[in-house]
Amino acid sequence: MPTSAHEAAWGAYRRLAALYAHEADRGTGDALAALFAEDAVIVSPEATLQSRTSISRIPAMLRDMFAATRHEIMNQTIVPQGNNAWCGETYCNALHLLHPAGDGPRQVLVWAIRYQDEFKYTKGDWHFVRRELVLDWKELRPVSF
Repeated sequence: MPTSAHEAAWGAYRRLAALYAHEADRGTGDALAALFAEDAVIVSPEATLQSRTSISRIPAMLRDMFAATRHEIMNQTIVPQGNNAWCGETYCNALHLLHPAGDGPRQVLVWAIRYQDEFKYTKGDWHFVRRELVLDWKELRPVSF
């Protein structure tokens, strides 16, 4: 049976992942960065972002690259690491609506992701310390409106 510490961490992790998805898709850089510790790191196949300042650029970067995005959160697990620190894994499908290419059909690029996370309770709240995006596969799908 989970302990109250486990339940608190579980709820915090679900909240962090949901807010990350929302802020990446629709939010502001400052609100996204606030989910992370000041010295946090995000590692992805294409870049490593270190610090809240770098992380705050994600929403604008996504809006420049795609017509729209939608991060769909699925399975989550957590494991205690001690000293208010936890590791977690979140499955996510990240949908990236591509900008129109002439008169051709609209397409969405789907990334099947597993986020490998470290998060911790510090300064009165929970924060990501490290977030690694593991890309399992990509697929391109037609989209209709």
